[in-house]
Amino acid sequence: MNQSILTPLALALGLGAASAAHADLNGPYVSAGVGAASIERPGMGTASAWNFNAGWRWNGFGIEAGWNDFGTFGRDIPVTAGGATTVHRHDIDLSGSSIGFNDRIALDARWYVTARLGLFRWKTAYAYGPVGEPRETYRDNGTDWYGGVGIGYRVSERFGVGLSADYLKAQGRFLEYTTNRLTLQAEYGF
Repeated sequence: MNQSILTPLALALGLGAASAAHADLNGPYVSAGVGAASIERPGMGTASAWNFNAGWRWNGFGIEAGWNDFGTFGRDIPVTAGGATTVHRHDIDLSGSSIGFNDRIALDARWYVTARLGLFRWKTAYAYGPVGEPRETYRDNGTDWYGGVGIGYRVSERFGVGLSADYLKAQGRFLEYTTNRLTLQAEYGF
């Protein structure tokens, strides 16, 4: 099994089992993040990514729902046919909603670690063809899973910032769009 699958899963389950009662972590919250993502397809590079989540926590354990946008992954591929070489552009646009569980454990009064695990409902548009000409576009969607871990710092009683690493599985009918994401997160609790 892929190491990038096991790490978030093991950490999410381990942190969930170790959750302690944190009275200051009860109630609704919103979070947003910006960063970079890489799709697990050779040569597709990285893309700017952002996400938004809303959820509720009870003693550090919570539920969340959100939206994830990964921008456009792309690459140019030279194609030679009949002695002539043309450049074909391949672009993958990926986005989707998520719903799952999370855990936030205080390390001390300011620092905390997080873990999340849930369902990822994704959609994608895959376009390819010669540069400068109309391209064919294929659309795909599905429901897979996501997992992630992070570390954060409580700036105030209600506001925190942190760094999160996430793995979002997206197995299409013909292609795989699984993505790794690294984001700077901000969270506000009500």
